[in-house]
Amino acid sequence: MSNRILLGASAALAVLLLSGSIKISEVNLESMEVGGVTVPGKWKTSSPTVQSTEGKYLAYEVAGDSPRVYFTKEKGPYTAWAFVDRKPFTNHSLGHYDRAPGWGLSVDEEGFTLRLRATEGPFRGWYLSRTKKGDLVLTKEADRAAEVKFLLKRTKSKFK
Repeated sequence: MSNRILLGASAALAVLLLSGSIKISEVNLESMEVGGVTVPGKWKTSSPTVQSTEGKYLAYEVAGDSPRVYFTKEKGPYTAWAFVDRKPFTNHSLGHYDRAPGWGLSVDEEGFTLRLRATEGPFRGWYLSRTKKGDLVLTKEADRAAEVKFLLKRTKSKFK
């Protein structure tokens, strides 16, 4: 009997997780890049949304009129994204600190890269991409999906 209850509870939790009803805690980002281009402003993410600190959500056309991607203050089904192919990264670089001769600068970065997929409407399953002009759009082809880089933490330190 207790195995059935445990199995039922596990199945219910799996359904909630898969349906997106459980919200992952909000994470503030140092920066966000899409296809190698930094998106201006400060960002935060809380799966399934990406939002600027000014309150604008990354959104797509849920009616299926156009594959364009835009920013909106209104949260809705058109602001829900699947975070796929998530990979953590760490970068360490050394540079010259110009203001103090003989000093160097160490920069450490942590974050993750991923691809974003629309989760609703006729464009469900399409990927966030960039046109040659730099506009944000959705694309059906996975190989044309833009790599999205969420920088979580950047630490700079001087050394001699």
